Amino acid sequence: MKYKSALFLSLVGLAWGQQVPGWEMAVPISGTVREYSATEDSYRNYRHSIVTADPGESDAKTDRRILRFSYGGVFSEIAVLEIPKKGDAGFPVYPGIASIAGNHLIVYQLPGQKFNQLKFIYIPEKGAKIEGEIPTEQGKNAILPSVHASAPGSFLVFYHQSTGDNRYALNVRNFDEGKFTGRPVLIQKESSIERGVFFPDVSVSGKKVTVVYQGRMDKNLKDEIFLSISDNGGAGFQIPVQLTQNGWNDIAPSLSAGAGEKWVAYQSNEGKIWNIEIFDTGTKKKERISESETNSYNPVMAIAANTGRIVVWQDYERGVSKIVTRFPDKKSAKKVFNTFAVSGEGGVKPLLLGTGKNIYLYYIQAGTLYRRKLDNTTEPLSIASKTHSEGKVSRLNSAVFEWNLPKDMSGIDGFAYLIDERRDTVPPMYNLPADKTSIQIGNISGGRYYFHLQYKDSAGNESPVYHYSFIVDNAAPTPPSITSQTHQENIPGTGDLVSFRLDSADDSGVSLYLYSLSQNPDVKATEEIKENVIQLRDIAPGRYFFKAQAKDTAGNLSEPSVFELVIRGMGNEGISVYNSLRNEMLPGEEIRFQSLPKTRTPKHARITLASEPLKNLDKADIVPFVKEKEMYAFLFKAPEQEGMWVASVEVETTDGYKLPVRHYYFRVKSKKQETETAQRPAVSGKRERPVYQLVADNTIIEINEDGGIYSLTFQQSGTERATGYAWSLTEAPEDPGREMNSLGGPEYLYLLPEGEYFINVRPIFRNRIGNVVREKLNSIYDRQGHIVVLEKYFWGSGYKNAGMAAMFAGGLMLLGVSLVRNRKRVLFYLSRFGKVS
Repeated sequence: MKYKSALFLSLVGLAWGQQVPGWEMAVPISGTVREYSATEDSYRNYRHSIVTADPGESDAKTDRRILRFSYGGVFSEIAVLEIPKKGDAGFPVYPGIASIAGNHLIVYQLPGQKFNQLKFIYIPEKGAKIEGEIPTEQGKNAILPSVHASAPGSFLVFYHQSTGDNRYALNVRNFDEGKFTGRPVLIQKESSIERGVFFPDVSVSGKKVTVVYQGRMDKNLKDEIFLSISDNGGAGFQIPVQLTQNGWNDIAPSLSAGAGEKWVAYQSNEGKIWNIEIFDTGTKKKERISESETNSYNPVMAIAANTGRIVVWQDYERGVSKIVTRFPDKKSAKKVFNTFAVSGEGGVKPLLLGTGKNIYLYYIQAGTLYRRKLDNTTEPLSIASKTHSEGKVSRLNSAVFEWNLPKDMSGIDGFAYLIDERRDTVPPMYNLPADKTSIQIGNISGGRYYFHLQYKDSAGNESPVYHYSFIVDNAAPTPPSITSQTHQENIPGTGDLVSFRLDSADDSGVSLYLYSLSQNPDVKATEEIKENVIQLRDIAPGRYFFKAQAKDTAGNLSEPSVFELVIRGMGNEGISVYNSLRNEMLPGEEIRFQSLPKTRTPKHARITLASEPLKNLDKADIVPFVKEKEMYAFLFKAPEQEGMWVASVEVETTDGYKLPVRHYYFRVKSKKQETETAQRPAVSGKRERPVYQLVADNTIIEINEDGGIYSLTFQQSGTERATGYAWSLTEAPEDPGREMNSLGGPEYLYLLPEGEYFINVRPIFRNRIGNVVREKLNSIYDRQGHIVVLEKYFWGSGYKNAGMAAMFAGGLMLLGVSLVRNRKRVLFYLSRFGKVS
């Protein structure tokens, strides 16, 4: 059939084309429609086909009605039936359609002179169209056909068969592969003398078929709603269950499309006004939906994802029919929780079909069939920032965020935003107006953050939350701590392999380290490395300054840290030097130096003897090496004066290469002392290390002595680990403070004059939280610590420990080493003063 003007449909569509909350704009499907039916496809996810009954065009020869179906949103029209103007046949009414797997079955009622006939048109996916009559009981009237797909190529056709005057029973027949099979199945016989069983609504899911219908009760002549179920695909039905029994007329039931048989909507004339109610078949509870004081008719119901229950009906407020809708579960959305119109005046015959997110509403207004799609989705948000790129680092502590204004079919109700440090937070409240598209947030401290944003439309739909990540870093990293597993700071080691580990803390993370290794302490760190472990090889002997800085992802650069590295010769210079020095030498005793050449030959050595190490040996004595077979050697004598001495030696080779200056510490002692001490009990000359191991304030202090050089090592003995130690060497006890100057040792003491000394030690406990370093409180260190007294005496080439003093009252401990006999004493006093806070 052709329309007189394409403009006609456009103008008709404008009759009610405005936007309403919860629904898409109305789309005109077909004009001059009196009756229609719709079906979903086999997956129940969108409108697949439409059948309409139109008056068509009139001419001098015929007045025809056309049934037609169309696909999806295209709705291409196909004429399936034409009725001549003259003849005995009536016009087709009550069309129904079902579609599955490309097969379509159309049923309709054709009024006749004596009886109504039920007709069908089957259009298979492949093959020719088949037309025919639905087989009903001969001589009895049949009315109101409807059809539902049960399986690919199979359909269930429901109809009402007369059993007497104005009495009808509900039957179903199976249509399979183009023909009706088996005998009709009775669902419910007539229920009263006046009316029959009418207006079924059907849900088919596999072999389960659910039917709801209205039937009149014999005892009070009132209509009630019934439900019957088949578990074998319609071959037989269970005894019907009466759902409503309130003493009022309940008619026109509708199953909740897309949600099985849980919910049923129907008309009830309680109070002598037709209202719309819904019934929960699980809890047996009912709920009134309509709100007007006028009649409401023809309810249809669906359940959709993100929306919940949807009820649509015809409302006759002010005596004019309109299609109205309500979303009972959208209690937070004021615009859609109450009843509101979705059509203009004259809207009739609503129909809901579909499942999940795709729910469609059909209705007729002014002879035109319209369709609206449910608005139960939102448009994704898109966020951008000119100050803080997503996932990137910025030094700015003030951020500006911008987003698109979504084109939502129901309109935007408001925005919700929040900034925190969690990646999946849902903003708890809507705190921005509907027209807002940007926001500025200041005073953001350093760290990784997420800007969370979502919106709610007027239909109550909430968008997915956009989690926009950004990092603020306006503080430099901490100066890197430098540690080495191969070398101790300021302690000579080999240059074959030097390994450094760098550790720094930062809000956004360290991106790289800058470092340098030079004998000049003023050289800047310029070499870049992304790893925090640096390995250097084949470093020539000498004193070096290893300098390192941390650079974070925002480009902030830390203050430098310096590690003093001392490399001694261990054969890399092509020459090895040995000597006969001992920790204790006799006055004037001969000292021998010898060398085994490798790639270089020793020429002479510069030597100075002093009470402290000398770096400048320009005025030193020059002693030549003398060749002795395969070796070279030279001799010099220890000083005659007793005391502590340092021999500073620089060896020069024949090719002009100078080995680094080495300092040899030794003590000169007279034979007279050895004679005196020999009268005492013999003590082994084998030196035992450690010389002393003391415990003070839960800290183990290990002291070793070698030739007047004392090495101190601090270790934690409890379960709590100290970050480092503050310590000092004084002539009177004092608080060493909280400035950490040791990671545990060893620390060295050289050339101490005779006297009494105090080593003051405090363990430091620190935790880093962000950029803040906090001292850790520990009750162990909040009470007075132990006082440990160590008395030490020199005796020959060995040492002897003996005796322990009494313990102080109040938990003070005195650990002593008794006096054996000697002229010198060094008192090590380890103590802790004040509180750690």
